[in-house]
Amino acid sequence: STVGARSRPMASTTLLTPIAGFTVKTYKNAAAAYERGGKVFVNICGSDIVERAQGTTGIKIDDDHLDNRGLSNLQIPLLVGPARAMEDSSGNPAIAVDVVYHPSLVSRALNGTPQHPAKHFIGYLVDLALKNVEEDMGVKIEKELSKVKILPNCRYKGPAGQNSNNTFGFEVVNREQPPEPPRDPSKPKIEVIGEMPAKPKAKKPVKPIIRKGFFDKPNALEDDKELYPEGSAEGIPEPGRGNSVNMLPDNIKNKCHIVDTGAMDSNSLMETMKQYADTGRINPTQKGVYAKGEGPKADKPEIGIGHPEFYKKKAEEDKKWNPEKKTKEEPAAPAVSESLFKFVGQQEEPKYRIDDTVAKGAEALAIVVELPKIERMSQLHLDMVETQLQVRGGPYRLKVALPKKINVEGVTAKFISKKKELKVVAPIEY
Repeated sequence: STVGARSRPMASTTLLTPIAGFTVKTYKNAAAAYERGGKVFVNICGSDIVERAQGTTGIKIDDDHLDNRGLSNLQIPLLVGPARAMEDSSGNPAIAVDVVYHPSLVSRALNGTPQHPAKHFIGYLVDLALKNVEEDMGVKIEKELSKVKILPNCRYKGPAGQNSNNTFGFEVVNREQPPEPPRDPSKPKIEVIGEMPAKPKAKKPVKPIIRKGFFDKPNALEDDKELYPEGSAEGIPEPGRGNSVNMLPDNIKNKCHIVDTGAMDSNSLMETMKQYADTGRINPTQKGVYAKGEGPKADKPEIGIGHPEFYKKKAEEDKKWNPEKKTKEEPAAPAVSESLFKFVGQQEEPKYRIDDTVAKGAEALAIVVELPKIERMSQLHLDMVETQLQVRGGPYRLKVALPKKINVEGVTAKFISKKKELKVVAPIEY
């Protein structure tokens, strides 16, 4: 992720006069955003004194990298100037603060590049500037990018509050640490102090696991008892464990519905899968389908086609098969009562809209879906791939092709119960 990094201090005290870029208007104390006297004007400026953006290894990024790959995964040096009291256009008290970047970033925020629009750079620079201004001022300000405003006809808010290209200079002081004293060449580079010899660890006596002569002497056990006087039950399954479904742990069978695909023909399997995909429910009366806490009975288990006993039973039936004798018709599956299931009514496609937004300093898509018949998030199923969004829940089914490729790992979603809307924010993948 892109982070802000304060620029390295200069070699001496310097008067920094930044180059005007653009101005962002925000407010102190987000809860009382529109009270008089709460405006904060943040001037995004440029200066060669501030270092260029850097990669994760500290290498400075050139213009070609910025034009083609933007600001993703870069460290961005910046300087925050002193807060200055001023008046806004209505005569109310306000504050102006300069945040200075390298000119290569400010120029691209104003003009963009062929591969990245200006709002890509604006989102990163404004997000970092607001966080650093809040930290330096020690006052909470509104940082939500959708609520702050970029002044369209203003490049800089001066000390008197006027819109002007004449910027305010401020001093930047170097705080260098004193250099280390030179090393005495007569002393060794590495000096070992007080090295103590390691004490050898005492070995603990190890008791033999099997006494000598255990396998050679039939009466070597204590009291001359046999190892398994009544025989061993090792490897013998418990009653009712002969079926593959019953081999599952009880805690899984008690929490999950189970479908034994080996006990079903292909048509029944496809029908069961389609039913669950459409309704989220299964038919426990169908062969091979078990509700929570149930399973095949020990006296009459249902054996799937993957079970070894199936092939043994089939081989015995093949020996007795008579081609002249008509095979018995397979009994029809029991009718399913409609009361066993609660089907949802006719499917509907909800209304939705897709807007461009900025999330965590990066371009993103905001997808808002209107769901007036949904009460909570747990009623919804959301699936997203890089170019598609699917929502289902209650009577709603929605499948939308996204206009841009997104980063699935950064997707966030929330259900606004008052508006009965699902809002999904997906960062754009570059």
